[in-house]
Amino acid sequence: QNPDTPAPAQFAEDIASTKRVAVLPFDNFSQVQENEYLADGITEDITSALAQIDGLSVIARTTMMRYKNSGSSIAEIARELDAGIVLEGSIQRFGDDLRVTVQMIDALTEEHYWAQNFDIGLAKLPEMQISIAEQVAASLQATVSKAGIEALQRGSTESAAAYDAYLKGRDHYRRWNNHDNESALAFYQRAIELDPGFALARAGIANTYAMRAATFGAGDEWADEAIEQAQLALAINPSLPEAYKALGISSFHHGFYQDAINHYLKALELNPRYDEALFNIAEIYHLKGQWDEAVRYQVRDSERAFGAERLSIYLRDLGLQEEADRLLTRASAEVPVSYPGEESLSLHCMLLGDHEQARVHSARMLTLLPGFTFSWQRAGDIELAAGDPQRAQEYTEKAVTLAGISQPYPKLRLAYLLLLRGEKENARTLLDEAAAATLQSINNGHEAWFYPWNMAVVESLLGNKQASIEWYEKAVEAGRRRYEWDEWDPVFDGLRNEPRFQAALEKQRQLRWQMQERAAVMIRQL
Repeated sequence: QNPDTPAPAQFAEDIASTKRVAVLPFDNFSQVQENEYLADGITEDITSALAQIDGLSVIARTTMMRYKNSGSSIAEIARELDAGIVLEGSIQRFGDDLRVTVQMIDALTEEHYWAQNFDIGLAKLPEMQISIAEQVAASLQATVSKAGIEALQRGSTESAAAYDAYLKGRDHYRRWNNHDNESALAFYQRAIELDPGFALARAGIANTYAMRAATFGAGDEWADEAIEQAQLALAINPSLPEAYKALGISSFHHGFYQDAINHYLKALELNPRYDEALFNIAEIYHLKGQWDEAVRYQVRDSERAFGAERLSIYLRDLGLQEEADRLLTRASAEVPVSYPGEESLSLHCMLLGDHEQARVHSARMLTLLPGFTFSWQRAGDIELAAGDPQRAQEYTEKAVTLAGISQPYPKLRLAYLLLLRGEKENARTLLDEAAAATLQSINNGHEAWFYPWNMAVVESLLGNKQASIEWYEKAVEAGRRRYEWDEWDPVFDGLRNEPRFQAALEKQRQLRWQMQERAAVMIRQL
């Protein structure tokens, strides 16, 4: 290690009021372009290391990635991000050895306050991160907490090859698609073969398994495998937020929402800036009907494009349209078209009666995920709302063919459409099948509102008003908040004049209004 110029004493005073740090994506000066993953991984880990400094605000790694090869000056980047300090650097790789250059820069003057070269092996990267964090902290007259240092050391390995495989796995995992998830799994498994005690790699396996089940529809058994792998990782090191996140994803997949929240909260206790955990816990609060709590957590993950887009969805649901549009515009520069965004906009337009624009967003859903049940079901619902039951049935029949046993909703909608055509026997068969699958999920402890809502639909279409209302009230209690949908949905035509049904709709209106008020306060500083 060859330190160059130490930071002057005056530095701490100069930036005392601007302790907001931006870590620029490190340059890859290796001869092999494939080492780009290594440069990105080091950037991420240094960002995480700086987050352990008390009183320091570190800009999210995903926000900073937009400046990779941007050509913008340090002053321009700092001005856009309101950052007082910038760290930049580069890597060169020579087999398992690295030369990492790091420079700490005054964002206003672009003066280099200190620079250092680290000549290290791959397995020593965690030690380098701690050294950098301690030097930055010393320059700011701040401290790195003991817990923070322990967090940086958690679950690592002495094997250079294992650490390299782990970084490759993490790089693929964060591309959020099925193919790369499988590539990530292969790299994580390779890391474990090289070092069976590498807890971070074991947690990586747990997360890829959990994603198989929860996102890519591979089956419940993979969520169970994820739990087993996460527990193995925690047996090695009980302080891995990545392992708790995997437990959260698995619990979410099984419908145990409160358990999932508890796991994510533990992950956030260990790493308060863990953007993936923030994103996931916000999603669960939204599903539980606590939309203001979803905003509370998503605000903390709103600097990166995916986080800003998801926050825009929650704000749109709460009627804060202007704020939602502003966030979506910002996010669209990096995420021009995404499935969650198109799903949200298709629903919003449908409920406003703008069926043509709803079709535009629905068509994009079908383009993005043509094999996804919900893409076809949303198209069918839009056509029903637009007054075209024949076209609605065509889309819904496609959704039924794609739906798994745990997705009874398409059968409920098709049953309604068949009843319109007088096909009572076929409709009753679909209702019985949907009811059986729904009750099985309820009896298994699934906490989602849509299962009691499904039963409310079944009973309503069978003409059992009181049973339908009782199930509908349970759905509202579990988190149903789409009262405007239920005011429109013809499956509830038989309940329109029932006082208890109207009271349940009114309860949702009041809850939405209260949540809107609380969320509006939370986002004033965005």
